[in-house]
Amino acid sequence: MSANNAGELPENKSGEKTSEQSPQFPRSEALPVQSPLYWVSQKDRYLRQLLIRDIEALTGRRLIVYFSNRSNGAAIIDQKDAHYMTEVLADCKQQNVDLLIETNGGITDATEGLLSALRNSVADFRVIVARAAKSGGTIIALASAEIVMGASSELGPIDPQFQNIPAAIIIANPSADFNLKKMCENWIQQTQTLAKKCLKQGMFGFADRAKTDEENIYDCRFIIFRPYIFFTRQRHRSC
Repeated sequence: MSANNAGELPENKSGEKTSEQSPQFPRSEALPVQSPLYWVSQKDRYLRQLLIRDIEALTGRRLIVYFSNRSNGAAIIDQKDAHYMTEVLADCKQQNVDLLIETNGGITDATEGLLSALRNSVADFRVIVARAAKSGGTIIALASAEIVMGASSELGPIDPQFQNIPAAIIIANPSADFNLKKMCENWIQQTQTLAKKCLKQGMFGFADRAKTDEENIYDCRFIIFRPYIFFTRQRHRSC
């Protein structure tokens, strides 16, 4: 999880926000502030910060990166993430934020905590899915004002799993343990409840209360600008 360590967007001499700044190493002949050897040893971190600043300059919004190694089954949304997110967002109070997310999902309670940290820290947030935001990542995307996706980006089903087995399959298995079935039923209900809450506070934030959730789905629009797809609230933005 990372953000631009430089804090807010740079200011010009009159104190106004600006995306223009002097070229920094390695885009200039000047040496880095750190020792060259230390910079090289930490180059991934410094290059990542440089790219974050580039994206912020293009969008005029703060960019927060939530990235997990999807090939590592242990890299999931867990209880620690809300605390880290709160600290990262400490200097983003009431700003519009982009959340670039890469995750296979994780614990439902932890996902809800992560969303609470976002809602309590920023005015509005947009989700950017570079590759995949599955399960809990999809729920986070539903809570946003907009979802920005590329041609190969993926969202996924929000069904909870037990030992990589979907809870619905366990419930349908007549030989499955009764207590395990009940837990799976509770997990599914909890996840569906959270997803509906996220939709109403996020994508359906300006929904027509006289309509059903299914009808409001059609009030949202897919707006395609190649190579990106914007999924946005119709009343929030028109194109």
